[in-house]
Amino acid sequence: MDINGYGINFFDNRIENINSTKRQPIIFFSTYLSKIFNNTFFNIISAHTAYRRVFLLSGADNLVANNTFEKINSDRVFGVVADNNEISGNIFNNTGSEVNYSIWIQSGTGNVFHHNYFYNSQIEHAHSEVAGNHFNTTGSGARGNYWDDIESLEIYDADGDGYGDSGPDYPYSKAKGGKVSDYIVDYGPIIFDITPPVITIISPENKTYGSSSIWANISLNEPGSWAAYSLDGQPNVSLASADQFNWSKLMTGLTEGQHNITFWANDTAGNMNHTGYVYFTVDTSLPIITLVPPTPENNSHVNRNWVYINATVQDDTAVDACWLELNGTNYTMTKEGSGSSVICWFNATNLLDNLYVGRVWANDTVGNAGSSETRWIWIDTTPPTITIISPENKSYNISSIWANISANEPCSSVNYSLDGQPNVTMDSSDSFYWSKLMENLPDGRHNITFWAKDVAGNLNHTGYVYFTVDLSGPFWSNNKTQPSSPVTYQPSASYQFNITWTDPAGVDLVYIQANFSGSWQNYTPTKAGDEYYLVVSSLPAGLYSWGSWANDTVGNTNSTPRWIYQINKAGSSCQLQFDPASPQTYPVQLNVSCSCTNPEAQPRLYRNGTDVTAENNQYVQLPAGTWHYVCNVTETQNYTGAEISATYQIDPAQTQLTLQSQPSWSVTYPTEINVSCQANNQEVLLELYRNDSLVASGYGLVYEKTTLSVGSYNYTCNTSGSQNWTSASASHLLTVTPADINPPGITLVPPTPENNSHINRNWVYINATVQDDTAVDACWLEVNGTNYTMFKTGSGSFVICWLNATNLADDLYIGKVWANDTYGNAGSSETRWIWIDTTPPKLLNIRNESVTSSSAIIKWDTDEEANSTVLYGKTQALGSERSSSQYVLNHSITLTGLESDTVYYWNISSCDRAGNCNSSGIYSFRTALYQPPKWRGGGGVGGWALPISYLYILVNETPQEVKITPRIIVMFKVAEFDEITRSLKWVGTEENAALLKIVEEERKYPLNSRVDIDLNKDGQNDIWITVTQIDSQLTFLIAKIPQPKPPAKICQPGELRCYQDELQRCNQTGTGWELVEKCPYGCVNLTCLQQPQVPLVPGQPPSPEVTSLLIAIASLALLSGIFYVKRRLRKSLKEVMEMVYQLIREKKTDYQIRQALQKAGLGTRSIDLILQEMRKKPNKLDRLMERVEKELKAGKKKKQLKKELLKEGWPKEIVEMALK
Repeated sequence: MDINGYGINFFDNRIENINSTKRQPIIFFSTYLSKIFNNTFFNIISAHTAYRRVFLLSGADNLVANNTFEKINSDRVFGVVADNNEISGNIFNNTGSEVNYSIWIQSGTGNVFHHNYFYNSQIEHAHSEVAGNHFNTTGSGARGNYWDDIESLEIYDADGDGYGDSGPDYPYSKAKGGKVSDYIVDYGPIIFDITPPVITIISPENKTYGSSSIWANISLNEPGSWAAYSLDGQPNVSLASADQFNWSKLMTGLTEGQHNITFWANDTAGNMNHTGYVYFTVDTSLPIITLVPPTPENNSHVNRNWVYINATVQDDTAVDACWLELNGTNYTMTKEGSGSSVICWFNATNLLDNLYVGRVWANDTVGNAGSSETRWIWIDTTPPTITIISPENKSYNISSIWANISANEPCSSVNYSLDGQPNVTMDSSDSFYWSKLMENLPDGRHNITFWAKDVAGNLNHTGYVYFTVDLSGPFWSNNKTQPSSPVTYQPSASYQFNITWTDPAGVDLVYIQANFSGSWQNYTPTKAGDEYYLVVSSLPAGLYSWGSWANDTVGNTNSTPRWIYQINKAGSSCQLQFDPASPQTYPVQLNVSCSCTNPEAQPRLYRNGTDVTAENNQYVQLPAGTWHYVCNVTETQNYTGAEISATYQIDPAQTQLTLQSQPSWSVTYPTEINVSCQANNQEVLLELYRNDSLVASGYGLVYEKTTLSVGSYNYTCNTSGSQNWTSASASHLLTVTPADINPPGITLVPPTPENNSHINRNWVYINATVQDDTAVDACWLEVNGTNYTMFKTGSGSFVICWLNATNLADDLYIGKVWANDTYGNAGSSETRWIWIDTTPPKLLNIRNESVTSSSAIIKWDTDEEANSTVLYGKTQALGSERSSSQYVLNHSITLTGLESDTVYYWNISSCDRAGNCNSSGIYSFRTALYQPPKWRGGGGVGGWALPISYLYILVNETPQEVKITPRIIVMFKVAEFDEITRSLKWVGTEENAALLKIVEEERKYPLNSRVDIDLNKDGQNDIWITVTQIDSQLTFLIAKIPQPKPPAKICQPGELRCYQDELQRCNQTGTGWELVEKCPYGCVNLTCLQQPQVPLVPGQPPSPEVTSLLIAIASLALLSGIFYVKRRLRKSLKEVMEMVYQLIREKKTDYQIRQALQKAGLGTRSIDLILQEMRKKPNKLDRLMERVEKELKAGKKKKQLKKELLKEGWPKEIVEMALK
């Protein structure tokens, strides 16, 4: 059984009867922070032949406590190969026949063994191979273990605490006669204890319990190591203790009936004791209570003031007491009988009328309490009170009347008697309200009385109610109106409505009913005998309904039909007048008058559909046009509507134009002229054209004041007129005779760089002379399509214009100088191409190849075309040089005339066309060995002088000592060379003596193969051996291997530098540079730039010395610059993208892709931009190419498309490749 892991709890297990062939059947392997406690390991056998251990602990920080190892058959019971574990409270009772050691500590320290009990070990109770473990608790008052041989030793317990602390054989150890090995000392051995603990049972007691959960609880007179109980003869159940004296466990789920229990306990010395049996009973059943007569039934109503409550009670044991719970109060009941079956009763007297809610309770002698059902009982001794709702003491005009009463309490029955006839039973839905419909009652007088009985049987009745039935209503006649309908509306007119009503019993109430106010209302008429009339004044025109209603003195009603009364609307008319009469010419003051005969509404005046009532009978000025007027009045309640219309015409006025030129219509250049156009009104829009081009527009007066070049100009002034004014036009010819028409002449002069210059600084100085026939006005520099104002020195016909362009980024700049004279003639200089290049070329793939004994080839690549220089020599001072002035990307310099087998040091440098240079660190190589003729010899040993480090060795078939000395050849005869697995011994000084084994199976190596050998075992190969011949002799070529020298110091540790787009720092040894930060926008003055540099910023001119130097550098770079431009632009964007996609499909690295693009003619910036865009948004460049192809096919000019793309933020390099 193997157990491993962290935080394992292995407890309360019994592992027994195991017969295993394993060395250790139970292994806690690599367990940490785990607990193994309260387990029993019984009758376990390990049948392995050697080092048998039943229990092996491997791990750290574990607790092994309170376990029992008994009847173990193994060489060793408990093996330890662990650190910092606690083993305590365990019993090792070795009753097996082969137990030699209870504990065997193979390895580990910091383990603590205490309060363990060791019995019957054959050789040693405990054995340890290592020191550093403790067999007692640490600190003052050490507490140790019990050893079964301790009584044979003189160890005393001076302080009486049960642990040995003195005596001739103290402490317990091997040296003092203890049954343990070295490294085991117990400073607090347990003095033998043979007295078992005294057990006191606290719970349960010999009694009956009313719960199914009871504590098993004991106390000991001394600390115990274990305690348990057995319930009803079942297996022991362990108890828990916090202080080793008091032990307990809650027994749950106990069944009904009698139980027995006994307790067992061990003290810390292993003495065991047990108790006798305790018998107890569990009774959780409640008494059963049944209500029996004469107890009233549930919801009973009793018309007396007492009730008798009677109940029978049954229980499994004995009934203790009974009580009655009534309306929340308990009353003790009388109990008759005893034991498990009794009768309980109670007579409740003097009860008030009320609701009583109660039940009977009983408990048994063990405290189980139960109750009967709950019953509701009403005590009611008062008869019901009857309230008559209907009929009342009055007359009714209906033949069906409700007999309706209410009672103040529930009733079981209610009856009525009508006119002395037999009782009639009434109905109720809630026992409080009772009713019955009395139908077909005859006209006349009637009487009625009511009887009611409540639910308790109390009876009551009412006196008589008298009422009358009358079913006939009043009669109408003689309806009429004055004047008769229909009539025409007249203000303040009066209208009378008449009706006659009669009834034998007398008319009580009469209404004239009409909708005069819009809704149907009752009007009280004036009575004249049996005739009733109503007079109404000022009724509006409309359609009215009227009628009448009346009732008699007993409530019978009657009504007439509804009659129609109509009042028609009066008629209306309108009149429309103009002053002055139509038509008129703009401008005119117009008065329009609108009037109508309807007094109830204001007349409305409309012009072209717009309400202009506010202008009625007012003078207004209107624009020219045709105006349609309408005068109307809307229909009102009492008058009809009316309308009249008419048209008024206003014609537009004539527009007159005046076109003139000042000083005249014929001038000489450069005379300023003022051409104006004026109209006779301010409403029309004037447009002044020169040669069909609009030069001015406005209202009233427009003009152009300008100086025109020589020529003829046709001026035209037009107006399309307005609503109030007609259109008009006027034209005149202006002639300008010639004066100065020649543009300025512009010459670029030093220090302006020559065309196709390459400059390795970020500024250029542009200088030009300007000559004109009259006077130079201004100069400006056009660079890459953008204009920059230049400084002008001098005035008149000859000036010097200059501009210092600074903070230039590396790029191609195409520009020319412009100037104009005071007459507007503009001219430009020649166009020049200038490359700004401040970045040195990158040195890549530096290597040496084809090294022979006298020559070598140095190769490297650069990211732009540059020249080639190699400095070399036999020391790091170098001294020799080979170079090439050709500008290439792939560099190769051949070094010749070198010495054989010699270390040469070298470095490289390259400069681009702008003069930016870069150089490498120092590298080295060794020239090849010179191959001398082979030497043969026989029988003996001979020696010849040869160049240093060359040795030949011939090995005999038997081991020989070979002395390897420079300049000496040692040869031996070889008999058989197929079995060469020999060793060579280096014979020299004591310091370098070492065993040299060439290789096994050396014959597997072909001729001229090389084997490197480390003679002194320092990690560096000292010589190499090559088989050069196999025939009757075996020949080896041996040479020393030059040891690598530390790299040369090329910089000061911590020094910073800007290198290409990186900020670098010199490493701690000064032998190389480390990356500090990438600089996407360049590195200047040991600082990474945070944004792209502004292409051109006006500045101050450089000094004459700097100007001369720049001119010289620009001249040297001119031709190479032309070639450079052509090379960089020879691939289109589409070709470059297809090339990159192909390289990606071929799984090329980023460096290989960049190399391929450089060979294809792309510069570093172009490569960076393209790869950046393709990584960030792979489809962005594809969409750009689709757009370029589409717009070029549609006829757009490349120049225009280029401007658009640059304005959108596309880099110039990508735009140029896309347009190629």
